[in-house]
Amino acid sequence: MSKMSLKSKIIFYITAIPVLSFAIICVLTIMNMRDLKEFAFDCSKDLAENVAKESMSVLEKESRRELKMLSQGQAMITSLQLQRIDAEVTNIACLYKLIYNGVYTAENNRFTEAFSTKFIFDDSFSYFTLPAGVSIKSIEPDIMRMSMLRNAFKCLCVFNEYTSGIGIAQPDGLFFKFSWFPIPQDFDPRGRIWYKQAIKNPDKNIWTGPYIAIDSNRKVLSCSRAVQVDDKIVAVVCVDVRPRAISEDFIVTLGTGGFGFIIDQNGKLIAKERNIDKQLLWNVPQRVKQNFETEMSKLKLPDSKFRTISFMGEPIEFYLTPLNMTNWTVGIAMPRNLITEKARRSGHNIRDENLIYSFYMDRNIQSKLLLYIASGIFIISLILLCSLYIAKRFCIPIMKLEQGAERIGKGKLDEKLYIKSGDELQDLAETFNKMSAELKGRIRDFKENLTIREQIDRELNVAAKIQRSILPDNFPAFPDRDEIEVYAEMKPAREVGGDFYDFFFIDNKHLFFTIGDVSGKGLPAALFMVRALTLLRHEALENSPPDKILSSVGNELEKNNHSCMFITGICGILDTETGEMLLANAGHNPPFIRKRKKIETLELPTGMIIGALPLTNGEITIKSYKLEKGDTLFLYTDGITEAFNKDGAQFGVDRLKAILQRFAGANPHEVVNAVSTAVNDFVDKAPQSDDITMLTIKYYG
Repeated sequence: MSKMSLKSKIIFYITAIPVLSFAIICVLTIMNMRDLKEFAFDCSKDLAENVAKESMSVLEKESRRELKMLSQGQAMITSLQLQRIDAEVTNIACLYKLIYNGVYTAENNRFTEAFSTKFIFDDSFSYFTLPAGVSIKSIEPDIMRMSMLRNAFKCLCVFNEYTSGIGIAQPDGLFFKFSWFPIPQDFDPRGRIWYKQAIKNPDKNIWTGPYIAIDSNRKVLSCSRAVQVDDKIVAVVCVDVRPRAISEDFIVTLGTGGFGFIIDQNGKLIAKERNIDKQLLWNVPQRVKQNFETEMSKLKLPDSKFRTISFMGEPIEFYLTPLNMTNWTVGIAMPRNLITEKARRSGHNIRDENLIYSFYMDRNIQSKLLLYIASGIFIISLILLCSLYIAKRFCIPIMKLEQGAERIGKGKLDEKLYIKSGDELQDLAETFNKMSAELKGRIRDFKENLTIREQIDRELNVAAKIQRSILPDNFPAFPDRDEIEVYAEMKPAREVGGDFYDFFFIDNKHLFFTIGDVSGKGLPAALFMVRALTLLRHEALENSPPDKILSSVGNELEKNNHSCMFITGICGILDTETGEMLLANAGHNPPFIRKRKKIETLELPTGMIIGALPLTNGEITIKSYKLEKGDTLFLYTDGITEAFNKDGAQFGVDRLKAILQRFAGANPHEVVNAVSTAVNDFVDKAPQSDDITMLTIKYYG
């Protein structure tokens, strides 16, 4: 087939196609003008109706979305206020636990000198009460311990304007409270709801109320928590909170026609905003409360969902958001007519505008058609003249561009294109010239970067070999000892990693072992790991106990630690003759132990991470265990449980425990290989996200 020149193509496409198209369009337009007007009017009417419906639906959804945001926002504001009080209760409970365990003591406490049979008054706002029949002498230690909380109680009441009082009660009825109001002498805290609920739920903070306080005779909310020592409840801490702690921040409905409210898990109304001034009322009028609770009882309340009820003769919509720390729920309600009013008004406006538009459209169709025909004739004439000029002007520069591009494509990057057309073709030629120069430079830079990258890869490979040589990898580790078998493995996520393990005999019968995880990955973590491992080995050879080893290493690492890196880890010392084992944990995952053919989690105090902050005595504790013949200890880093597959799912503790149970009787080498294989099968082709380290010790006795 013969080729058509570029000039001929330009003339043909610019003239023939537009002329033919325009002629066809004109004929069809004139023939169908009447049908087009009717069709356009019908379509416009249907479109307006659909738009009105869609607009109304969208506006209603937007109003409900705003209602949901108001509810969630108010719940967040209220939760923040409750969290501060919740934290204070937890701190007081922890402080009393330390006092009870003897961590904090007072040298001289003359408080008991002022003690009377029924009532103790030490300063203007501190009160003790004691039920009849309890010997003062028998509770003197408890009185001294409680009196050490006076300053803490005083600070919380003075500096927290929402706190009306804070107290602590014992199971024998002894009660100490700092309050702005006196307490009745015969007060027994054991009958109060806050005490009973805290005893039933010893592991969490309990919110109760509102109810009338025994001292102030005013409504208060209470947050209480049981204090446990060795699985025994020794006391209950309680903070009385003024309801305005919540009321003053109940503000999201200001400027709206809605109102907020708080209900309990049974749908009972606790508090409701007054419509006039948006004041949160805790004493809701009985008529309002009864009507609200009657309507709510007809619903099956989820945690959070839109609901509609008839309240005081008016339909309202509301959205519920639970408060995480309590069994209460925050709701924001809005009259339904306010939600739908904007949508109805928008629909009417759209329909009115459509009628006006249809009228003008009918008038303009005919005049536009005549103008279109006249314009088309003029445009076709202009196209015929311009096509000749354009074809001549553009053909020569385009041919030069084609020839130049062909030479550049063959690798002649020094080739230059010279076109002086004064338009985009000249810009395109200059772009070609710049592209040739940049391409030449990029090729040169690529070669240089490739050389640098190869050098970095070689250095990282050397660093990886050095890191592997630091960790013991000669197995079996102790072939001449029958009482113990050890196997370990470390697989970094990058060329080098931050995980580590170590084990060696301090003397003839004591085996030191450790495992750890440095924050971060790559070369910085590897350097920090080498420093930590060196310090651990030094401290272990000084015959220090595990808790002292971790504390000393942590304080040494903290010095000049400008990058704020830290380590979680476990270290222990095993007496291979008796099976006695000492363990200390610095914020690491608890290990597993195989005992009596069953895999169990070895419970350890979590302890403080090391390296980030200076440590003091007691922040890392030691715990003793007894290994029996056949017991196996499995230590690991979170690279196993937090291994992700291609779907984003984690390997998890349950899968790890199941693998260990399946290989409960295997030797350490088989256990490590089984876990490693299971993790590899789980992640499949997903990239490794973290370093993976395992250390297994089997005791034969």
